[in-house]
Amino acid sequence: MSDQWGGLHPIIDGRVEKQMIALEESLTGKAIQWKAAIVEEEKASLATFAMQVKGSQATLRLEVEDVQAAQQKYQTTTQLLLESRDELTNRYGRLEEIVAGMREQHK
Repeated sequence: MSDQWGGLHPIIDGRVEKQMIALEESLTGKAIQWKAAIVEEEKASLATFAMQVKGSQATLRLEVEDVQAAQQKYQTTTQLLLESRDELTNRYGRLEEIVAGMREQHK
């Protein structure tokens, strides 16, 4: 009998086609929902990653500030050491002059 109509009965063919269309639409809707869920999950993941990056940036800023403070302290200490060296050099020079003067007096 199916040969008489070139397939199933036209009424049955119509119903099957409608069911296939409905199934395709349902699957398409499910696929869209699934993709939307994946997108939302990725958004949440990216938001978490962004927060971690911001936290890392804050930590790095603090570390940079610590390094800058250490550099400033190093520069200050170096300057004080250079000034102390110069003062000691001057005092040593004056002591040499005093010793030389005392030697002259005892001759």
